[in-house]
Parts: sequence; structure tokens; C-alpha cells
Amino acid sequence: MGGASVLGGVARVSVSIVVIIMELTGGLEYLLPVMVAVTLSKAVGDMCGVRSLYREMIDVKELPYLDTRYMP
Repeated sequence: MGGASVLGGVARVSVSIVVIIMELTGGLEYLLPVMVAVTLSKAVGDMCGVRSLYREMIDVKELPYLDTRYMP
């Protein structure tokens, strides 16, 4: 659960992290605790106002990026 929480907080993707962790471990009895841990880590990261690691790396490397606020 700790690894899933770290990935959820850093990458800010919740559903795909839960699916990946469940596929790797094969332990469906841990589905609910992993979902709660990933959701909480994403919520805490969003409340802190810090962007995801991947978005920060795009800005550091000055790569072209189409932001979602410009999409109709």
C-alpha cells in the first residue's frame, strides 16, 4: 500500500495505479485498502498545490505541451 500511495501522489493517476498494483500482486483482498491509500495520497497532493512529477519534468525540459485549459 505504501508503494501504491507514493506512486499515486507522485504521478497523480489513481485508477491506473490501482489496476497495476492489483495485477502485480494478484491479491484482490487488498483492493479496498489500496484504493483508499491511493485516493488519499492523490487528494493530499492536490491540496498541497504541487503539480505532478511528470508535469514538472515537462516544464524543466521545456518540452511542448498542450495544456487542458486550452482545449474546448
